[in-house]
Amino acid sequence: MKKYKIAIVTQSLSAKSGSRVAVELSQHLQKLGNNVSVYAYDSNQKISRDLALKKINVFKLSKIKSKILSRLIPDYRLTKLLRSQAPDVAILTAFLPSIIAAKLAGIATIRIYMGTQFGAYLENKNPNEKVSLLDIVVNKISDTFIFLLELISAHLSEQAVAISNYCAKEMKRLYHQKSKVIYLGGNHLPVTRYQSPKTTYKRPFHLLSVSRITPYKNFHLLIEIMKSEKLRKKADLTIVGTSIKPKYLSYLKRHASPNVHFKTKVSDRELARLYKDSDVYVTCDRFLFFGLPIAEAAFFQKPSIALGYAAAKELIDHGKTGYIAKNLDEFAMFLEKLTIDPKLAQNLGKNAQKKAQKIFNWQRIIEQYQMLLA
Repeated sequence: MKKYKIAIVTQSLSAKSGSRVAVELSQHLQKLGNNVSVYAYDSNQKISRDLALKKINVFKLSKIKSKILSRLIPDYRLTKLLRSQAPDVAILTAFLPSIIAAKLAGIATIRIYMGTQFGAYLENKNPNEKVSLLDIVVNKISDTFIFLLELISAHLSEQAVAISNYCAKEMKRLYHQKSKVIYLGGNHLPVTRYQSPKTTYKRPFHLLSVSRITPYKNFHLLIEIMKSEKLRKKADLTIVGTSIKPKYLSYLKRHASPNVHFKTKVSDRELARLYKDSDVYVTCDRFLFFGLPIAEAAFFQKPSIALGYAAAKELIDHGKTGYIAKNLDEFAMFLEKLTIDPKLAQNLGKNAQKKAQKIFNWQRIIEQYQMLLA
């Protein structure tokens, strides 16, 4: 097998959500004998040290403070750095300036496409908060800006990898670019090394939802579902949040019933415990371009229930590894069904783990990336 010198360029090097991709790619590509370096604008110091111990170089990049300019101006410092390091290929989970930087350095590029989230400006609004005409206009301008940046990025990248079939279709529809589909993995948490303590909650059926605390994740819909009489008596929900919008978190806490709990700044070790202690993973994510926690939960033998957005049907085999709901009433019905029959939840979880081991396994995924480099 041919070995390569690989640059992985990322906006953020952390263990949270999509930012984890750079961490896992670098570690697994290095294990295959490649010479991997990571270039990151934001980086977790512990992760940087861990990668350094695995002989993966981490270069800290400086970014422009302006949010708009940081998405536009090419990073010539990165260009200079890439020229000096001379990798065979750059794998990018970063914005347009990094793509331009790699192109100017004469480096072959592979961009990982994780979907386009429109309506970003309106994420500053809580559910049911009034949206003014000015808000609509600014949001439209913001969406146009996002679209143009993604369009240019798509056409500058020599190769593109989409994290789901849904993303591949979206990329083709919006930007008229083809991409190869390679899923993300879910087997990066300490599944077997952690002994789960007894739960601190009194309710018998535990639900878990993990993601950024922002309105498009629709945690408020989960909170409404948990208010139903049947679920209020039989189940509790733990929401684990990252990249928190304080205004939205305050809204959720004001509207949550006593059977809803919140956790932030959770380590991988504690997250593993929460998955292990849960019975079902739940999400109403509107932009479910992949849904990494669904894959994570599957490795703990936990089924998932999701609204039928985006890539939900790729992640969950309806009736076999979990359920895909058409609406909130159906979502609640599936939850109530599992609270009545916990054995069914266990069987769905076993099926979910089998699917994850076959499809959402980093060891198998990295082989696909290695083949892409050839």
